[in-house]
Amino acid sequence: QTWLGIRRATSTKSEISTGSEIAQILDPAVAGKPILVIDDIEMNRMIASRQLQQLGLSHDLTTNGSEGLAAACKGDYALILADVSMPVMDGYEFTARWRDWESREGAGRTQVPVIAMTANATSSDAERCVAAGMDDYMSKPVTLDRMSAMILKWIGSGAVTSGEPKPATGSKALLDELSPIDLSVLASIIGSDDRDLLLQMADLFVSTFPGLQTRIEQAIDNQDR
Repeated sequence: QTWLGIRRATSTKSEISTGSEIAQILDPAVAGKPILVIDDIEMNRMIASRQLQQLGLSHDLTTNGSEGLAAACKGDYALILADVSMPVMDGYEFTARWRDWESREGAGRTQVPVIAMTANATSSDAERCVAAGMDDYMSKPVTLDRMSAMILKWIGSGAVTSGEPKPATGSKALLDELSPIDLSVLASIIGSDDRDLLLQMADLFVSTFPGLQTRIEQAIDNQDR
């Protein structure tokens, strides 16, 4: 589905691992509402999308804080997952503007939890997230178990589930074939050791890395921390 340039990915039953559907134990107030993902890196969006599909949760994908803000203001989301370092508008500015919009326009609506996804895990980064109005944060790479736990922490009903999502161990033959690439790490993150999916993600990383490397080098040259 295309809406405001946003691709919505809706899970089907066949995509959900047995015992891992947390959609059934969400707070009734948010049950059925999608999750908004904001990340400028295609690989990260792909991983988050796969994880949320594994958990049986519909979601929208946006590529920067500006797109995310437009989506959040028009939509009705259960929770927002936002990268902190993005071009156009980063996660900190997005959250500050979103909280301002909520205070002005969101009368009668429950504040939507915003969870930061960051490659940094220092205490100063955590403090900056809180200062911007974020509710919590996860350090990348975010595993499926971590994603599930965070979602249940903020929008779960408090019910006990008999089945926790379990990370896949990966195919040893596949790992041996592609050594020294350790795809078991990626398999544990997305909760699947599907060969085609892992190769697709590996190909995506290889094809997009040169652009990421250029951005990293520019940030170093500009002393952009």
